[in-house]
Amino acid sequence: ATEQGIGLFSQIGDEDDNYVATQVFTEEDLKKIVIKVSDVNVNVIGGAEESKIELVNFMNNSYNIQAGRSTLQISDNSGITGLVDLENFKINFGGFRDYLHYLFDFIEGNEKKEQILNVYLTEEADLVNFNITVGDGDITLSNMTTECDYKIVLATGVVEIDGVTTDSSIQIESTVSSNIEIKNTVTDEL
Repeated sequence: ATEQGIGLFSQIGDEDDNYVATQVFTEEDLKKIVIKVSDVNVNVIGGAEESKIELVNFMNNSYNIQAGRSTLQISDNSGITGLVDLENFKINFGGFRDYLHYLFDFIEGNEKKEQILNVYLTEEADLVNFNITVGDGDITLSNMTTECDYKIVLATGVVEIDGVTTDSSIQIESTVSSNIEIKNTVTDEL
């Protein structure tokens, strides 16, 4: 395959050996973003030039992005469960070598590579609700001027909110133990 220039895997790492999938989306009519992930660090960055999602170190078929007219939903499937879609009766299996690629490249030693979900929003975002649910991971909100309700739910991790302005509310709920740091933020209700 190397001699013929055929790529063995559908995902190729960058110079830091991270795998980044990017999807640009439009904010027109978008009112709600829902993120529900397990062991992932989530960064929400406002003031971007274009609205996009970056998925770092997610294997093919290990995440779902669903965009409706007014709602954008992002979720993950952990490990091998992303290969089977029981709801639609299909198998998302790109081949045995993609599965081995996951085992050997996405898991270093006995540890899975750190997964990061970055959401970039422009200042034109006109959201009403932004919900983030994370099992184990850190959540960062920065430079957000969107006048919406923010709801953050996590089991363990660190929540950092910096430069967020909203005339609505920010709600943070931790089910186990988390550190929360809020600075340069204006909100009507916390």
